[in-house]
Amino acid sequence: AQGCRCQVRWAPDSTDGTQEPALCGEAQGGCCTTSSGGALPWCPTTSPGCGKPLLGQQRWDRCDPQGMAVVTAGGCPEHAHASRQSCTAVRSLSGCNQIATALGLPDTEPELTLSARMPPACVWEVSTSKLWLNRLTTLANASSQFPQLCACPLQGYRWEVDGWGPCFRNSSGPCARYTRTRHARCVRGGARGSSGSTAAVADALCAASPRPATIEPCSDCLAEVVAARATFRPDVLPPLRLPAEKAAFLALARQELARAARIHGPHLRAQLAGDCCSGRSFSVDLFLAGGGPNASAPGPGDALERVVSLARSPRRSAAFPWAAAFEEAAVGLSVEVLGTYSWEADAEWGPCSAPCDPSTQRRSVRCIFRSHRLAEPAPAPEHLCDSRTRPPHLRACAPRPCRQCPRLSLGPAYSVSAAGPSTEHGASVQIACAGGYGTVDDDRIVESRCVDGEWTAVGYSCGRSCPPPRLSPDVHEVRGAGLQHGATRQVFCPPGPAGHGLRGPAALAPALPSSATTVCDNGAWTPLVLACSTDCSEVELGAAYTVLGDGAGAPGPAGRAPHGA
Repeated sequence: AQGCRCQVRWAPDSTDGTQEPALCGEAQGGCCTTSSGGALPWCPTTSPGCGKPLLGQQRWDRCDPQGMAVVTAGGCPEHAHASRQSCTAVRSLSGCNQIATALGLPDTEPELTLSARMPPACVWEVSTSKLWLNRLTTLANASSQFPQLCACPLQGYRWEVDGWGPCFRNSSGPCARYTRTRHARCVRGGARGSSGSTAAVADALCAASPRPATIEPCSDCLAEVVAARATFRPDVLPPLRLPAEKAAFLALARQELARAARIHGPHLRAQLAGDCCSGRSFSVDLFLAGGGPNASAPGPGDALERVVSLARSPRRSAAFPWAAAFEEAAVGLSVEVLGTYSWEADAEWGPCSAPCDPSTQRRSVRCIFRSHRLAEPAPAPEHLCDSRTRPPHLRACAPRPCRQCPRLSLGPAYSVSAAGPSTEHGASVQIACAGGYGTVDDDRIVESRCVDGEWTAVGYSCGRSCPPPRLSPDVHEVRGAGLQHGATRQVFCPPGPAGHGLRGPAALAPALPSSATTVCDNGAWTPLVLACSTDCSEVELGAAYTVLGDGAGAPGPAGRAPHGA
């Protein structure tokens, strides 16, 4: 619900007649707080924006959105939200500042201390409203006087699977199916135990992502394509010299062999073999596919077995009702099994493409050929495998729902096209400079996209124009143009002439660094870190002094001495 946020802050507790700051609790409006037992894993929703159905519900998922806790007993490691990993003490200045700011503490700038009377790390002193970062490792526990501020990262849940077990046969007959299994369980994310194990939890906690498969075929003949070669004696064939004659016989052979195998015509592909048409034989390559993974049709091995039995038995072949045009060709038929084409998929899926939904996982799927003569399978073109039984190579995975982005606020210099208090993941807004502001960038309108609760970087700066920079042409050499916000000037010290010669009335000698850059930043030029040296005027000390000089310091025109004299 829009605007449904827990009141995470400090508030005055007047129950004892004082106005001392105290932890917000259930009596103070349902703030995320701590008790004597540690961090509470819930937050009563009190914002009217939640709507009536959510008001007053104790929901940890809307509590402590920053992943923090304040403990008043023990220490951070002893306390955890039910939905989070163990809390840890905050030991950095920036981390202590962030949590104090999110909690709305009066003091958000921690002061370093070495104190044995307070717990270590980030500590709030209630009596003085002071934020401390205690660098001393002490045994002192958190208390109501010295609450300890903790970081409690979100608890993640994921599926964990064992390796696949061995293949086992779970059916009988010429086409036997083989499957393998594995165990899948939902585990709590975080550090592993000493044995490498993780804590198993209820499967319902991993419901946001699909449960991994726990059983899969590892040798399913119904998904295979069996390759064979049918060879005919040319002396019993009609003339097959022209391409049209060969094509007609190929179609006839495919039709009749499909009838003999008792499979539908589309499940049998036939093509002329590479050496189909030698004088001694006429060969056709056959590719028999099953009825698909869910079909009741016979497997391709069973179907081919029927054709082989007819080819090996003249009596059975003579009894089979071949078409009249194929009867003589069937007399000299022989069939050789070459091998099988099947899909092979990686057991493990790749990582999710994004940390939140929508997200996908990929795995490698390939067609392989297992020859009856070769021990090792070999890669094969995908069109030789059965496209209907191809395992999926892409699947959806949803680690968690994507978060909305808050309203994008960049300041008065920017105009943002966003509407509403928040924006869905994947939405975009247009950004331009507001009236009275400009930029030196070529792009006048840029886009920012909401990605899982955060807006993408704009890379675009708007501001007010600057007046011309106050740089003397006698003292500086300036390069660059433009007065818009972001415009730059490269400033140099002009090099002095060789020897003692002078360049104009104010000859200069370079001083390190010899150049610097100033940038127009919202109406003002950035400070120029550059010092150029110029000639000196004649020394005037009065009649009481005598000024001595050498050749290098001889006065120049108009009584000026060069730099360094």
